[in-house]
Amino acid sequence: MQVKTESRRHSLLLILIVAAAVFASSCGGGGATAPGANTNSADLLLNTNSLDFGNVNVGSSKALSITLSNSSAPGGPSITISQIAVTGSAFSTVPPNLPLAIAAGQSSTLAITFAPKASGNATGNLSITIEGSSQPATVPLTGTGAGTGQLAISPSSLSFGSVSVGSSKSLSLSLTNSAPTGSQSISISQIALTGVAFSAVLPNLPLVLTAGQSSSVSVTFAPKAGGAASGNISVTVSGSQPVSVAMSGTGVAAGQLAVNPTSLSFGNVSVGSSKSLSLVLSNSAPTGSQNISIPQITLTGAAFSTVLPNLPLVLTPGQSFTLSVSFAPTGAGGATGNLSISVTGGQAVTVGMSGTGLAAGQLSVSPSTLTFGNVNVGNSLNMTGTLTAGGSSVTVSSASWNGSGYSVSGISFPVTIASGQSTTFTVTFAPQAAGLATGGVSFVSNASNSPTAQSFTGTGVQPTQHSVSLTWNASPSQVVGYYVYRSTQSGSYTSPLNNTPQAALAYSDTSVQSGQKYYYVVTAVDSNSQESTYSNETTAVIP
Repeated sequence: MQVKTESRRHSLLLILIVAAAVFASSCGGGGATAPGANTNSADLLLNTNSLDFGNVNVGSSKALSITLSNSSAPGGPSITISQIAVTGSAFSTVPPNLPLAIAAGQSSTLAITFAPKASGNATGNLSITIEGSSQPATVPLTGTGAGTGQLAISPSSLSFGSVSVGSSKSLSLSLTNSAPTGSQSISISQIALTGVAFSAVLPNLPLVLTAGQSSSVSVTFAPKAGGAASGNISVTVSGSQPVSVAMSGTGVAAGQLAVNPTSLSFGNVSVGSSKSLSLVLSNSAPTGSQNISIPQITLTGAAFSTVLPNLPLVLTPGQSFTLSVSFAPTGAGGATGNLSISVTGGQAVTVGMSGTGLAAGQLSVSPSTLTFGNVNVGNSLNMTGTLTAGGSSVTVSSASWNGSGYSVSGISFPVTIASGQSTTFTVTFAPQAAGLATGGVSFVSNASNSPTAQSFTGTGVQPTQHSVSLTWNASPSQVVGYYVYRSTQSGSYTSPLNNTPQAALAYSDTSVQSGQKYYYVVTAVDSNSQESTYSNETTAVIP
């Protein structure tokens, strides 16, 4: 009977131990049980099977706790932990003093830290060794290093190349958060452009880009003038310095036809002879502009002719072509015509042509009218006239002129002008009063059209009296007055305008001339007649 009783007690004890172990395992909330060395030892209960730290920013850290419990019922055996180890370079722990004894029914908390040094997934293990146990308890550790968001801009610069003035070209700029998945988002708070020829369609700001996400900005170059243009687009990420993207392009202006001279005046040409003048056709647009193409050149007027180039005539920017135009009158009298130059895609340019045919025995004067414009009263202006003989020589015996302020010089009478040759004379206009003045000269000769006349017109104007008013600040030192200096060259001064120092802080210069540019400085003079250095220089331009 005694043996049986002990046997039953032993069986009952085994049942209790097993039940306790099952109870500890089922109450762990997903934890793990580390068995003892034998069935009579306590079990270590962990509150979790694994630790997952999730996403942690690189450079930051995150700590999670794990609870170590002795699952034995009160009064049962204690657990002694002899070693705690962590693997995985991103994981660490500060273990308690070892060996660590945990009494039955008691627990201890252990903190595990995840501090990623680089972005990406990281793994490790927590290993807990119990004295007397042949196998440590192991808890897998996982986490992801989340890198900071990183703005990448593509392309690194925008080059639009050549774009015609009045047209536009658009390019796309890609903004990307280039950090790996799991990294931080970036917030673009501002996008700014410089350069008047550049514009962009901006997204709503702030623009948030998650890791790997992109957004595009359409940038347009629309040159208003020919030539190189540059600018920048600046992208600011919150908390970071702006990133700048250089922009460049070249405005290509339309080609522009220029003709020189704008009209052709052949003057007097003897009947039966000819005279040629040059007409320069140019593409006056600056370098980098478009070419112009001249598909057609036409003339009107039977007395005028030209030798045409091969058409179409293409002129690059700055390039010129000289066209020779001839006047060959077949009869006496004036002749007119036009030279029309067509430009592909543009307006035709018309050049007026004129000339006078001189028959034998005729004398002509050119120009038919001398126009002097405005001349100040008290001044004078000279202009030149020309007498030309027709198909035979002409002798000019005298000249008479009229008109207030006009006089003729530079020719002596009688003078014989050979066939087809010319001689010049000078007309002077020296108005004595303001107002319009007209006049003329008449040349008497043996020509069939004698007398030959030329008219004059001009206007006398009263000159405007200009003055320059100067003011300056008082010298901080004790002075008796100031000198004012004037020059027509910057930095070059000789004598002052005022003979003695003046005490006033203002001066009026009434001796200036129209059209001049003057430079002024002021000096201060003390009681010992010592003169200061020059003041700052100022300028005045007289109309």
